[in-house]
Amino acid sequence: MGCRSYEEFLAYTKSSYNNFVIPDDFAEAEQAISLQRQRKETDPDKSLFLNYRARAKNGEVRRLSTLGRYVEDDYYGDVFVVFVLPDDLSMGRKKR
Repeated sequence: MGCRSYEEFLAYTKSSYNNFVIPDDFAEAEQAISLQRQRKETDPDKSLFLNYRARAKNGEVRRLSTLGRYVEDDYYGDVFVVFVLPDDLSMGRKKR
C-alpha cells in the first residue's frame, strides 16, 4: 500500500480497511464479513476470499485479493483476521 512500515500502514489506514478500500467495493466486502461474524463462523475451511480495489498511500488504485476469517480469541476477543495475497497468487498470474 506504499507504506514503509507496519506503523505507517496503521497510521495511513487508521487501523481500518474502510479507510483505504474503494467505497464501491467496501459495501460488498463489509456484507460478507458481517455475515461471517453474525454466524460466528470459525471454521478455517469457510474463510472468505475477497477481491476489491484499494487506494495506496500515493493515491494509486490497486486490486487486492484477501483471505480472511472470523476468529474468537481469549485475549483479543472476536476479530476478523485478513491475509493479503501476493499479486502473482491472487490474480492467477505466473511469477516472472
